[in-house]
Amino acid sequence: MLCERWLPNMPFKTMLLKALSLIFPDQCIFCGSILGYCKSQLCICPDCAKKITFSDEVDTCRLCGRQMPDEEMPLCPTCQSHRHYFNRAVSCASYKDDIREAVLRFKFGNCTDYARTFAAMMVRRIRPLCKTYGFDLTVCAPLSKASMNERGYNQAALLAKPIAKALGLAYCEKAFIKTKETPKQSTLNYIQRMKNVENVFALDKDPSYFAGKTILLIDDVLTTGATADALSKLLKAAGAKIVVVATLACTEKDKNNELTNEDWKEITF
Repeated sequence: MLCERWLPNMPFKTMLLKALSLIFPDQCIFCGSILGYCKSQLCICPDCAKKITFSDEVDTCRLCGRQMPDEEMPLCPTCQSHRHYFNRAVSCASYKDDIREAVLRFKFGNCTDYARTFAAMMVRRIRPLCKTYGFDLTVCAPLSKASMNERGYNQAALLAKPIAKALGLAYCEKAFIKTKETPKQSTLNYIQRMKNVENVFALDKDPSYFAGKTILLIDDVLTTGATADALSKLLKAAGAKIVVVATLACTEKDKNNELTNEDWKEITF
């Protein structure tokens, strides 16, 4: 997409983007159908939109944001019995079907243009929370050096920057560093994921930078919440007042019923 900062004013910008869309039309990120010019940035055709269950349209856990259809409990089983370091997490949709396939293309298939639509989806989900929490700062989950060298971009940063801009929030891209290489979370089971992120992140700024702030932490997918908890723990230790995690998607299945009592003894939230 044409770099919009080169365009001097909104009417001219809109006209030029519309003109360019005649040559390079927007396409649905799920099915590829031609959409023309998507002023809303949401490049999703009506048919594909009908297939998506958005999290703000169903019951969700009030803490981790996981969808809980037909459940009357305010918290999912995991959040009822285990501590999280973030104050709340929200997501746009469940990590399945078309959403899952598109996220995988975004992360591993160099489909960085998807960030436009994904960020717009997340802004729609986050905006109602701004009045409640009054965010001071937006940060994003870091990527390891090996993954950055292999992929060439941090997908969380591609989401966080336009989200912060749309919401009028300060943005710090390099809030964290990953101090050592670890196996990819996607290759691990639940217990392994929790242990995999223990003591592998550090703040990349003086702790005073985060002290007293209400922070919006952006990532792409919330699975077990291990990474979100590890990063939130660092921010809280630095004196952050509140940490709200926002992700594009969240897995549906609650992992609590897959674990034995012995497993739980080994987990630190």
